[in-house]
Parts: sequence; C-alpha cells; structure tokens
Amino acid sequence: MFLIIITGLFTITMSVDTLRNQFIKIVIEIYEDLTEFIFSKDIQTDKNLDFILKEPKYIPNGFKEVEKENTLQGIFIRYENKNGSEIRYRSNQIDSNTVILDTENAKVTDIMVNDYEAKYIVKDNSITIFWNDEENVYTIYFDYDNKNDLNKYKDNLIDIAENIK
Repeated sequence: MFLIIITGLFTITMSVDTLRNQFIKIVIEIYEDLTEFIFSKDIQTDKNLDFILKEPKYIPNGFKEVEKENTLQGIFIRYENKNGSEIRYRSNQIDSNTVILDTENAKVTDIMVNDYEAKYIVKDNSITIFWNDEENVYTIYFDYDNKNDLNKYKDNLIDIAENIK
C-alpha cells in the first residue's frame, strides 16, 4: 500500500511542469582553449509544446533586425547597424547537449543576468554573454572594432540580456 501511495505521488509530481524542470544537470569543464557546458535533462518533454520563444525587448539604437530563424527548439536573430556591426542572439531549449565557447586567451567574467549566473567573455574583438535559466540557453554575440567603447558595448549587451523575457 505504501509503495502505491509513493508511486502515485511521484507520478503527480512529474506531471507538474515547474517540478519537471528542476531535473537539469549542468557540468562546466574549463580547458586552456575552451569552456564546455554539458546539459543533461533527466526528463524529456514534448519540445513542440514546451519551448517559448523569448526575444530581446531592447536593442541599442541604430541596430535593426536583418535575419531571423525560428525552429521548434530555438531562435536565432541577427541585428546590424549602418557601420556593419552585428549583434547575434540565439536561444535554444535545454536538452541533453553540449555548448562549447572559445575562451582561449579570453577574459572571462561571471556576471548576473536576471538572477542567473552568466559568462561575459571578451576575446580579440568579440564579446559573448552566455547563460541559462530553467528552460533555455541564451547566447549574445557582438563583434566590435573600437576597444575604446568596450564599456559601452558591455552595458548595451547586458541591457539586451536583461530584457529577454
């Protein structure tokens, strides 16, 4: 009888979305030339029903959307300004997969984005912000040509990240 009650409670618990999403494991492996994020999800859900597109609600002045791709598991948007600078945004549903970021000779800083830990990576003339919440992985890329404006770019990219809802 006790086993039947426990089994019933487990079944009810697994049918509640907010509890199912807590079974995500993230392993971060840091090497000399890259950082690898390994995501594993113990419970696979119906991706077609679960994925909610989250787009940036803020884009810096002068940038406009020039490309957009939606799939069942993710979204990619590219923004460009008149100088040819690009901001690329990608969001994918967390699944059992791996994300590899080039961090060789890069300055990697931990920051917070909407109460989630994020990696802020500056390498050569490129900035990347990478983070995840309970459901999705987010990446913002920006290639710049003027290092004097690095702090301005950082503030703009963090503003973009914090306005993805």
